[in-house]
Amino acid sequence: MRSEQICQVLEGKVRGSPVAVSHFVGDPPAHFEGLRVDPCQILRHAMDDGKCVYFDREHQDCLHGAYITGVHEGNEQIRSGRLLTDYIPVYEESAAYEFNSGEYIRPQGTVSGFCAAPLDAVPTGMNPQWIVLVCNPSVAALAGAARAVKDGTRPDTAAGNSFCSDLIVTPMNSDNVVITTGDMGGRMNNKLREAEMFVIIPVKWADSLVQLLGEVPDV
Repeated sequence: MRSEQICQVLEGKVRGSPVAVSHFVGDPPAHFEGLRVDPCQILRHAMDDGKCVYFDREHQDCLHGAYITGVHEGNEQIRSGRLLTDYIPVYEESAAYEFNSGEYIRPQGTVSGFCAAPLDAVPTGMNPQWIVLVCNPSVAALAGAARAVKDGTRPDTAAGNSFCSDLIVTPMNSDNVVITTGDMGGRMNNKLREAEMFVIIPVKWADSLVQLLGEVPDV
């Protein structure tokens, strides 16, 4: 991945720094700080504060997000989806269970945690697996094509489910680009403005950003 060139073409087009994300198994990587925050909030601390941070079973403050990302087994209320129907009554029980099972969550025991760092300051030893941008829809329309221009696969789009699924689960399960509004928790935790959204790009497709956003198309 051409991190330096990607950061150059994204300067002024995204909020803060593009963020590199990866999972880890076992001990957290060196040079990263564990935070007791909602799991998705590591994005904001890397993006806006320039920090290298992680969450795992002990370092998290949202059991629902920790369950979805596979670092905590949760409880019956979460595993059944009843948490959603209890707090957001519009959810049907079957829909709530679907969101908290299957393709929307990471299997337990496959990872220990996830770390995030500014793309232009990735510590030695971190192997980024995907990058995350916060941007306006015009930039998302271009960045979202990072894979499509390579093999014709359109990005996944998401709304109505936990942002932890969009941020962690989909890019690991499908290796695909994700364009998402995020849910209200994900937006609040990352302090998104009304006109901002997320684009999540596996590193194998990220070099396309140099051409998509760094060159003027001959229309």
